[in-house]
Amino acid sequence: MGRAAGRSDLLLHRLTILSTAPVPLPSSTTRAAAFCEELEPPPRVMTEETDGEWWNKNVNDVEIDGHLTGLGPATSDALTINGMPGDQTPCKGAGVYEVEVASNETCLLRIINAAVNVELFFKVAGHNFTVVAVDASYTDPYATDVIAISPGQTVDALMTTSAPPGRYYMAATVFDSNTASIPFNNGTTTGIVKYEGAPNDTVASLPAMPAHKDMVTAGTFYWSLTVLSRPGDPAVPTTVSHSMVVEFGLDQEPCAPDQTKCQSFTLVAFMNRYSFQFPKKVSLLKALFDGLPGMYSEDFPMSLPPVPTIRKATSVKKVMYNDVVEVVLQSKAYRSNIGTESHPIHLHGFNFFVLAQGLGRGARSTS
Repeated sequence: MGRAAGRSDLLLHRLTILSTAPVPLPSSTTRAAAFCEELEPPPRVMTEETDGEWWNKNVNDVEIDGHLTGLGPATSDALTINGMPGDQTPCKGAGVYEVEVASNETCLLRIINAAVNVELFFKVAGHNFTVVAVDASYTDPYATDVIAISPGQTVDALMTTSAPPGRYYMAATVFDSNTASIPFNNGTTTGIVKYEGAPNDTVASLPAMPAHKDMVTAGTFYWSLTVLSRPGDPAVPTTVSHSMVVEFGLDQEPCAPDQTKCQSFTLVAFMNRYSFQFPKKVSLLKALFDGLPGMYSEDFPMSLPPVPTIRKATSVKKVMYNDVVEVVLQSKAYRSNIGTESHPIHLHGFNFFVLAQGLGRGARSTS
C-alpha cells in the first residue's frame, strides 16, 4: 500500500499515477542531520560514499549508443567510489579515494548508488555497520557487515572505528540478480579508510566480498529493513481505494527506424505490457494541472491484459488525493535469453508500506 509522504509526482519507468496537492518533501540531508543530534555523542559525518561507474568515452555517447543498438548502455569500464576506480583495476594511475578516521568514534556514512543500472555490494574490511535510514526514511537499527544498494538509492549507516589502527579497504562490487547470462562489470572498486597515525605504507586489508550472484546475501539485507515506528507516524491503512497487480519485465521488439545500429531486435521495458512513452510537448503534471487534452490516456490496466502484445503509450492511472493504492509488483522473465532480475521500484515523492516480499511468483491465496 502506498501513502503520500511528500510531493506528488510521477513514477519513473512505466507506471504513472497522477495525484494533486503537492507537499514539500524533507531532504535526506535534513533527516540525517536530525538523527545525528539525537546521538550522544553525535557521530562524525563522513564524506558521502558515492558508488558509480566509469566509461572510457563520453557518457552521452554511451546513452546514445544504447538507444541506437537497442541493447541499453554498454558495460562500464570501471566502478568508482567518489569518482575514483581504486587500485584493484587495470586502469593505469587510477585514483584511490581515502578518508582518515580517529579510533573509537562513530561515523555516519551515506552510501549512494549512482551507477546507471547495477546493484552493488559495499563493505569495509574489519568493520560492521548499523543501518539507520534508507532513502531518507528512518529504519529500525539493523546490524550488518555488508550493504546491498540499488541504483538511485541511499543508505545511511553508522560505523564504529574500533579496529586496530591501520588502513582498511572499502570496496564495492556488482550484485547481478539476472537469471540470464548477460555481461556485467565484474571488477572491484576500492577506497581506503585510514586511521590517524597509521603509516601510509601499511598494507590495507581487503574485505571478502559476496559472490556476484549471491541472492541470499542481498535478499537478507533488503528483507531485514523495517521502518522505525514513532509516535504520531501514520498507521498502515486498513481500507484500499484501488488494488492493482503490476507485472514488469523486458521483451524484444523490432528495431525502430532511428536505431541505426540495431541488429534484428531492441529491448523494451514495460509494466502490464505497456511501455511508457514520454510526452513530446509538455510534462504530464503540466498537462494535468492545465487540463490539456490529448497529452496522455487514463487507461493503464489494473492487471495484466490478456493480449500478449506490447503497447507503447503515454498511459496513466489517475487517483484522487489521499487514496490508498495496493500494488502487487511481480517481475517476470519473458525470454530465457533476457531473464528476470531484482529491480528497484520508486514513486517519486512517496513512501510505501511494504507488506510482503519474496522470490518467485506471488499468489494471493498464499501471500
